[in-house]
Amino acid sequence: MNMTILEYLNELLKKTRIRELTIEHGGTKIYINRTPKKIEDKPKEKKTAEVPKESKPVQPEEKRYILKSNSVGIFYRGKTKLAPPLVKLNSMVKEGEQVGMIDCMGMVEKVVSPVAGKIVEVLIDNHKPVEYGQPLFVIEKE
Repeated sequence: MNMTILEYLNELLKKTRIRELTIEHGGTKIYINRTPKKIEDKPKEKKTAEVPKESKPVQPEEKRYILKSNSVGIFYRGKTKLAPPLVKLNSMVKEGEQVGMIDCMGMVEKVVSPVAGKIVEVLIDNHKPVEYGQPLFVIEKE
């Protein structure tokens, strides 16, 4: 296997969000994984009290709900591809309210909020690809 091919592929992947790539051709298989491994064997250090970096108060986890994608496709924040966003940062949503849509090869799936509350984080931009289980919004429950 020619190392320049591997180096070339690695450089191409650096310019994308692709983390894993497998190529099979003519009996040769190339697998590249750019996801960093977690090192869990390190002894845990005792941390001193630190000042939080962000000034906004941290909400308890049970008060925050992460709305995740139920399918793969292209995420749109409006009711249609060209419509304005249904919700914005700090928007109030009701349980069952539509907050976007996912288009997968012409099949449109509504994204609805299963909880009532306020949108405190928007985690995905309009017209961007999403994967199953990918976080889309963080909602602070009422």
